[in-house]
Amino acid sequence: MVERQERASQMLVLRSFFRGATQPNFASAVIMLGVLLFGVLVYIAVVNDKLLAGDSYRYFMDHNLDTQTYATHQILGVEAGEEPSVLIFGSSVMIRCIKDRDTVADLVTTKSDQSVVAYDLLTDAQTMWEFEAMVDRIPDGGSGVLVLGASFGMWTYTLEDLEELIDAPKLGLPTPTIDAAAREAGIDIPFRTHIYGLDASSFFLARRRTFLKNLLSGGISYGDPLTAWWMKNVNDPEFWEEEKARLPEQVAEVEENLDRHLATVARAIEDLRSKGDYEVILFEAPINPDWFELDTGRSFFTGLRQDMMSFAEAENIQFASALDLVDLTADDFVDFEGHISNDEARMACTEAVSDLVVEALER
Repeated sequence: MVERQERASQMLVLRSFFRGATQPNFASAVIMLGVLLFGVLVYIAVVNDKLLAGDSYRYFMDHNLDTQTYATHQILGVEAGEEPSVLIFGSSVMIRCIKDRDTVADLVTTKSDQSVVAYDLLTDAQTMWEFEAMVDRIPDGGSGVLVLGASFGMWTYTLEDLEELIDAPKLGLPTPTIDAAAREAGIDIPFRTHIYGLDASSFFLARRRTFLKNLLSGGISYGDPLTAWWMKNVNDPEFWEEEKARLPEQVAEVEENLDRHLATVARAIEDLRSKGDYEVILFEAPINPDWFELDTGRSFFTGLRQDMMSFAEAENIQFASALDLVDLTADDFVDFEGHISNDEARMACTEAVSDLVVEALER
């Protein structure tokens, strides 16, 4: 009898619990809202611009060559200190032209006899909009040299690519300059709160599984770009023929979008100059010399170089080209896009860029 009453009492408690958990009432709604609000406040407190600036960026790396997360880590770590900064931007072509930021800093420090801090702000498929967005994050009061390593692909991006940056941001930070460019182009912008964690939430939500996995494994450090798995796939004569066949389409894209991208770079330069004492170098990233064996390639790259030189003169910045400064042959590339294949050629390119930085620091 007593045992039956105890079981009945337990069942009553369970029914009451499930009824409270599943049936709406004011008290449970208030509790749920309170828990939700608390969770949001904790998220905002934890996910700020210091999170990726520190070593915690390793927990958000999708893989060891996740250039977007690494560049986000780098740009959020830029400081306006007494030492000049060397800020290197560009796409995957330029990524394989620079060994690493420590090597650049060591070369420049040795040759200039002054200590510098180098920042690797290179990302796969970098757009000029992302370049401007990262320049926007540079703090006031600094000095140094900015190198924009421009490969021809960076001039091809369309307004559809800009819209994609709004829908699926690649950088882990709010990008008001990208918002402004999109707004001017008539692209809808999501509501912005001006709170880092909320406005950059797309980046962090996309990496939630990555974060949990890396939390267990201890995180991922940035690797050597020459070990990228895809490089062996593009180092193929059949693929090279496909690249040559795509050139007319890319020429048309550059002709359509070049002025827009040059205007973006000009805005970024103006912004940088307002922040401190910086020299700017527009560096033509490595080009596979076999392009110049083709009439279309020779005409395109010669014309694009002239456009870049004219822009540099108008903006009072330095223009330099890997073709002029580095002895590269077709065997040093895995493809026609311009990706360097070996460490010797990469080191030669790194030294050439470092020499340009030293000269700029002495001006």
